Amino acid sequence: QSERFEQQMQGQDFSHDERFLSQAA
Repeated sequence: QSERFEQQMQGQDFSHDERFLSQAA
């Protein structure tokens, strides 16, 4: 899952990922 998560992060902008990380954390 870590590898897939990293790939998705690269595809999307960090701005949007910050929100996703908040939920994941």
